[in-house]
Amino acid sequence: MAAKRSPPAPPERSGRSCYAASFLGGAHAAYEYGLAYLKRQGKGGDPYVQQRVGSMAVNVETGRLWLRHVAGLWDEGRLDEARIAGAVAWHTIAHLAQETVHHVIHACGARSLIRPSPVERILRDLTLYELHDNRDHVLATTGRAVLGEQYDLSFHRM
Repeated sequence: MAAKRSPPAPPERSGRSCYAASFLGGAHAAYEYGLAYLKRQGKGGDPYVQQRVGSMAVNVETGRLWLRHVAGLWDEGRLDEARIAGAVAWHTIAHLAQETVHHVIHACGARSLIRPSPVERILRDLTLYELHDNRDHVLATTGRAVLGEQYDLSFHRM
């Protein structure tokens, strides 16, 4: 993806991998809670619950694979690709995390949103993280990079 770039962002803003990892952590925590709750309640035989659990497992593993991919690019010194891949991972994992939490809510019921369940906090935190960097902006930045247009990965200006 060769493109005209803005001056390099400071190292702490050189990618969105750290945010993607936070999203993955939230998705994994919700998934673990949901799995334990569903097993405790004996709901594993319900085919709709099975489908939601399958989707959650795929989402969490997809997030892990994205982070491994980005880490591999950093390790290989492919910094420009790693920065863009970090933004793509951020966008993708944010979506997967929100979807995973919603699967937990639907499979476990409204009770999963009442304390002491951690799902309410996870949903709130993931929503705040997503709004912080504006997922639409992350996606548009990725599009600019793919099109060879100038882009800024710091997300502080358009």
